[in-house]
Amino acid sequence: MESTKKSWADIVKAVSGPYQLLGLFLLVVEGLLGYWLHKADSGFERGFAGVLMTLVLLGVLYVVARPRQQQETALSIQPPDKKEATQAEVSAPPPDLIPGPDRSYLINRPPEDWTVAEITMSDWISAGIGVSDPATKKKLFPSQGQSPDILVIDRGKQTSIIPVPGQTTINGRKVPTALEVLAPTQLSVVPMDRYQAPFFVERSLEDGFLTVVGDILKMGATSATHIESGVLASNGRHYLASELQQKLQDAIVNGREHQDLIIAITVIGIRGELRDHLLVMKYTISQGDPELDRNFNTLSTLVASFRPVRPVNPKEEREKITTLAEENFKSFLAEKGEELLTNELGFLLLRLQGVDLEDSDTRSRIIKCLQPFESLANVIGSDDAELASFWDALHVAEKGDATAFKSKLNELIQTVAKQGEEEEETQPETPSLPPAPTAAD
Repeated sequence: MESTKKSWADIVKAVSGPYQLLGLFLLVVEGLLGYWLHKADSGFERGFAGVLMTLVLLGVLYVVARPRQQQETALSIQPPDKKEATQAEVSAPPPDLIPGPDRSYLINRPPEDWTVAEITMSDWISAGIGVSDPATKKKLFPSQGQSPDILVIDRGKQTSIIPVPGQTTINGRKVPTALEVLAPTQLSVVPMDRYQAPFFVERSLEDGFLTVVGDILKMGATSATHIESGVLASNGRHYLASELQQKLQDAIVNGREHQDLIIAITVIGIRGELRDHLLVMKYTISQGDPELDRNFNTLSTLVASFRPVRPVNPKEEREKITTLAEENFKSFLAEKGEELLTNELGFLLLRLQGVDLEDSDTRSRIIKCLQPFESLANVIGSDDAELASFWDALHVAEKGDATAFKSKLNELIQTVAKQGEEEEETQPETPSLPPAPTAAD
């Protein structure tokens, strides 16, 4: 009996992973069912036991096979897994390497027929949605104060895709569109600051990654086919990655009819010491097109060559960044504080339209909702005389005399409501600039 216990203990100790656990489960369950099959008194009972044995076996095989099915949907372009570069390397890189605009990484120099540019975030966003007119760009995406810290490596040649209405399918649907789309082959390396406007709170890698992926998904018929999270073995950095695709069938591609094509965007986020990085790849996949295959291989090689730089004094640099974030937040309050107070208070006043100010319980709840706004006014240093008079009336109402408070509150509500009506009247009926179509949006 003691030897039997020891043998079972040895078996349990040998279970060190999910497959061993499945094997142990299969051994125990199939053994019990086999014993039942052997002791069965009737043909029905034996048949039932045999069916259960078969179902259990098939279920285990399905679970074991699932990781292989998931592996088939792996990223087309793998995350870079290189050792970190040194400050000396980024200060004097060899001719075949390019340092990032902010000197936080190194990457291979592309072939000569590819272009390299350093652009601002505003330029990158406007190019992504197809806005090229300088005046429109300045109006929609002002770049004042931005540094050109985004590296864009582009093939130069774009793939022309013309859908044929009633014939071309996009992700299985015959979408009613006939507009030509130009799909680029491009790699963008986008640095992401931890402290971002407007409130300059520290944000995670997940924040920036999901924001970019979400913006891509909501702009068109693009589907996420893969998402993963992990740690790079060579440098221990956390990463996130996702691939998004548009699958087109029976379209006109570069003048050739009845072509199938995949427009893909792969986004890889890599955690950094001081700033995180997004690697955004745009490319097309088509069987039997050697040029697209060469472009894809070049893109994959560029991504694989990405090497982040570890700063010499990361703690000191992080302290500088934190101090700068505090200064930026103070500047934001000084510049936008009044607007923030006006907007939030105005929203509350609109919600208070039609309330019964004669009811003491209702009035008490309203006073409690308004009290924090006086604190907000003090925090931002508001010098609005009308609001100061309103706070005085609120204090008197707290002591029991609500006459002035009710009068001033009604005046504020009417003023805000009238402003809202005037804004609606001046609102244009149609957008002044329709969204521009882009490849895989």
